[in-house]
Amino acid sequence: MPQTYRTLLKSLHDQGAIEPFAWHFADAIAKTAPDGSSTMPDQLFLAAALVAQNTVVHKHVCLKLTSDLRMRNFLAGDNFSDETVTDIELPADLTDYLKSSVCSFAVEDGTGRDFKPLVLEGNRLYMQRYWVYENLCAQYLNSRTDKDDKDPPDESSIRGLTLLDLDADQIAAIRQAVSSKLCVITGSPGTGKTTIIGVVLAFLFQKKSDIKVCLCAPTGKAQARLKEALDAEIENNLALPADAPARISLQNLSPLTIHRLLKINPVTGQCGHHKDKPLLADVLVVDEVSMVDLPLLVKLLSAVQKECSIILLGDKDQLAAVETGAALVEMCEAWQNRAPVARLTHSHRFSSESGIGQLKECINHGAGREAWEILVSGDGALSHAPAPTSYEACAQALKEYLAGHPFCEYLQAQTASEALRLFDRLRILCATRHGPCGVNTVNLCVQKLLGVNTYGHGYPVMVTVNDYARHLFNGDIGICLKDPNNETVRVWFPSLEKPGEYRSFGIAELPGHTPVFAMTVHKSQGSGFGEVLLILPQQDNPVLTRELIYTGITRARTKCVIWADRAIFEKCVRTPTRRMSGLKDKLKRCSGVCLVNPD
Repeated sequence: MPQTYRTLLKSLHDQGAIEPFAWHFADAIAKTAPDGSSTMPDQLFLAAALVAQNTVVHKHVCLKLTSDLRMRNFLAGDNFSDETVTDIELPADLTDYLKSSVCSFAVEDGTGRDFKPLVLEGNRLYMQRYWVYENLCAQYLNSRTDKDDKDPPDESSIRGLTLLDLDADQIAAIRQAVSSKLCVITGSPGTGKTTIIGVVLAFLFQKKSDIKVCLCAPTGKAQARLKEALDAEIENNLALPADAPARISLQNLSPLTIHRLLKINPVTGQCGHHKDKPLLADVLVVDEVSMVDLPLLVKLLSAVQKECSIILLGDKDQLAAVETGAALVEMCEAWQNRAPVARLTHSHRFSSESGIGQLKECINHGAGREAWEILVSGDGALSHAPAPTSYEACAQALKEYLAGHPFCEYLQAQTASEALRLFDRLRILCATRHGPCGVNTVNLCVQKLLGVNTYGHGYPVMVTVNDYARHLFNGDIGICLKDPNNETVRVWFPSLEKPGEYRSFGIAELPGHTPVFAMTVHKSQGSGFGEVLLILPQQDNPVLTRELIYTGITRARTKCVIWADRAIFEKCVRTPTRRMSGLKDKLKRCSGVCLVNPD
């Protein structure tokens, strides 16, 4: 090799392909070598930089040291294409170096008492903080899977609480949720996860009217949707009199974001509720768990008393959390086809005969060719067109697509309620931010096509920064509306605390935000829209995965339109997201290692 790994990494850092944190982490680690950084083997500097890069950029919990890894697996820049660098293999003896006496910063299997910034566990290398998080998560979850807390209710008592004809999977999930300290309920949109929660909580409130229930979700948008969906279940499907105490208790429940539930300080990150000051709850329900990263999940689990029952809801096939880890997927894989996981298989939104239903199943099975054939020959709920090849082509395609579309009627709305309802008829979802098919381009094109001025009437915004003082949170969507009496423009948002009501803010009052004529698929998680237009780029990109396609199409309630080229679409379907982690293995057994809190 013509240069040392340290020199190579410095060059990559200068080109933006290695994150500054990864470089400085390795540099700091080098200074802990027995005789200073000059004696530290070059391979060890490489290991420290790559495990930090793998965690910070690619959101893996660890670095799995396998023989097929190349430098290209770690680089951050999509445009870096020097094959003399990208094809470099990791040194074959890297694991041996990490175990050697000269490696003062790594401790094998985490058995040492002294703090070590890296932990080598088998062939997995961790930053010590994330090794602790992973083991704590496994311990908290394993401790709740030993035995059921109570006898499950009989089927007749369950069916008596709802007007719906529950399927066998739903009945099984309800019985487990009522009787266990931990229940993980996974299913695609429309499988009845919220229905199950309504029945479970109604049953528990009937048994004990003063139980303390905490409902939470990872984002403000998911929190609002949980409240909206639960209220709809109570109103339309619950077989209880209007004055029944259990029904009233359910109506009085108010979901919170996980951050607000734990009283997390936005500046320090410290939690108001933790192991020594736990939540006062008999039942904790967490929605959209696929969006919850490993550190946040550990903070939540550590704040729950051992007597509290935990119900985790989510769709394991959705995109993983934006931050580190994919805990829901690993729970479902570790406990496949057995408790505490309850899997819902029948979608009441997408039948197995519908185009979207068939497409969803093909995508989940990684069947790219079959998925493409369904897309291009599907029923009226599916439509396809090639991906735009240029900025001009994207603008023209959007012009033709939006011409006469009912979505445009939101601009004539006079109230916030009507405007937001009509605006949700359609959402344009993009896989990337940049390029002819990216969010930035599509936002500009649609704004111009609709003739909407920036911050003028009909200009939609999405909050990107949590503002706890104003109760505006990352992902919240509002619309600028002009007062017909005085021409003043204010931005209207749905109220999180009072569903059905709306709040307005002056433009200068808004926290960080962006226009949202279009949004990324990641930002759409936890939402649903009448119609979805999903636009994929013409070039391959690391974000193009099976979970991205699945998440995009399942945001649609009635119709999904996909602009994509066949090769990119099929490769996307064949490429699952895999985050390196050891949680799945640890969930099959309790590690037994004594841990300290990483914070």
